[in-house]
Amino acid sequence: MESFSNKVICITGSNRGIGKEIAFAFAQAGADLILCSRKETSENTDFINELSREYGVKIYPCYFDLEDEESIKIGLAFIKSLKLKIDVLINNAGMSHLAILPFTRISDVKRVFQVNYFSQLMITQALMSIMTKTGGGSIINM
Repeated sequence: MESFSNKVICITGSNRGIGKEIAFAFAQAGADLILCSRKETSENTDFINELSREYGVKIYPCYFDLEDEESIKIGLAFIKSLKLKIDVLINNAGMSHLAILPFTRISDVKRVFQVNYFSQLMITQALMSIMTKTGGGSIINM
C-alpha cells in the first residue's frame, strides 16, 4: 500500500473483522484514523493503543450506535469537532439478517435498513460536507 502519511481515514465498524483489518492496513501506511464502533471495549482500546504506539499514528475513537439516529448525530458532532481534513470515509459497518421470508419480521427488516442504509447515508452526508470544504476525498461503501 502506498504511503498515507498526513491523511485521515474514517472507518465505521472498525472494531472487528474487515473494519479492524482496514484500520490495521491504513495505520501501517501511516494514516491517522477516526475509528467508529458501537461501544468502547477493553479489547478495542488495546487494539487502538497498540496501533498508535506501533505505527506512530493518531487515532480518534468514536462510539455511536447505528441503530440510534441521536447517537449517530452525537458521534458526527464529535468527528466534526476534531476539525480534521478527512481524506477517506469507509462505510464498513453493517449487519445481516437471515430468515425465511414468511418468518421475517418487518421490525427486523427496518433494523437492517437503519444500520446498512440510513445510518450510512447520514454519515456520508455529514462527512461529505467536510470533505468537500477541504478539497475532496474518497468514499468507499462496503
